[in-house]
Amino acid sequence: MPESSISAGRTCAYCGQASDLTNEHVIPECFQKTFEPITTAKTPTGEKAVTSALLIGDVCPHCNNGPLSQLDTYLCELNDRYFRKVVRAGDCVRFEFNFDLLLRVLLKIGFHYCPAITRTESTGWRNRV
Repeated sequence: MPESSISAGRTCAYCGQASDLTNEHVIPECFQKTFEPITTAKTPTGEKAVTSALLIGDVCPHCNNGPLSQLDTYLCELNDRYFRKVVRAGDCVRFEFNFDLLLRVLLKIGFHYCPAITRTESTGWRNRV
């Protein structure tokens, strides 16, 4: 996945290093290929649904293509195994997952999805993701 550099000399939200920053998919791209991406966006007239991938530019290329990419890959594996098929009432599904990895994926998504959190309030998240 090609990453475009969007901001030179800012601090990576994941590792804290000063670097050029890249666009990060808030919801991994593979998941959005399975389901039509619908994002809530704040507008001057309120919130509205937008049918496009939500990107945020706050991570360096090293983190985006390294540890964060590994988390995205894990969610993509779960997507392929469990979420592509419609489950009907009465169907039995045994959902097996790695708790640590799934928690880290959800923390990453939550952190990027809630841009109102300031970096000074959220410095401890890096240790959990």
